[in-house]
Amino acid sequence: MLRFLVYHRITDNQRGDFRAIHPDRFRRHLEVIDAAGIPVIDPRGLTLPADLVSGIVLTFDDGTVDHFFTAQSILSDFGFPGLFYVPTARLDSEGYLSTEQLVRLHAEGHTIGSHSHTHARLDVLPEPSVQHELETSRWRIQEILGVPPLHFAPPGGLYRAQALTISQEVGFRFFRTMKWGFNRRLNPQEIHVVPMVTPSSMLFLDWALSGRNELTLKVMYGLKRALRDTRPAKANRRTSG
Repeated sequence: MLRFLVYHRITDNQRGDFRAIHPDRFRRHLEVIDAAGIPVIDPRGLTLPADLVSGIVLTFDDGTVDHFFTAQSILSDFGFPGLFYVPTARLDSEGYLSTEQLVRLHAEGHTIGSHSHTHARLDVLPEPSVQHELETSRWRIQEILGVPPLHFAPPGGLYRAQALTISQEVGFRFFRTMKWGFNRRLNPQEIHVVPMVTPSSMLFLDWALSGRNELTLKVMYGLKRALRDTRPAKANRRTSG
């Protein structure tokens, strides 16, 4: 069983962002994982089929600069690999990873995945624009690192079926959603996650490590999605994730 944990910013400047995790809390998460004896899986070695693989995958969304200066530093203390999903249009802009930092993360054994190009909502874009987002992002990462990325995560977990089809066509092998749950049998085209958010991160981490309360997670996700779907969809709305 694979449990994909999703982190966003790792910072002591949380400014009311419930998705931001304080560095001390993030370190505590890794201590708990380490003490539990559950392996942290290196995404570079994740091959298909992966039904017999069991462990934790640590993922980080949005490519913010704290992933290099804070998350990477703490990960290195434990020798844990991370999977960093990057929106490539934001590279080298204020508050986000530079291309040099991306190269260093890759060189230090971490995996770089795509989080689209501009971090747009893929569920409201026309198909040609979705194609452009995925192709451009994949090409840019390959240009920087010299190897094509295999992992893709749509911003906010928002997408239509066409995005999944396009991701396969352009060469991505793993499609990480924002659907909450565990991967008891890994479906590489619908990877479920456990969100690490400030109010419930330790509770959700305990559930992930113990393999308990997956149904509760799924019900909570269903309620969250129902609330989201009552809001109007706009292509230029800020997307979390």
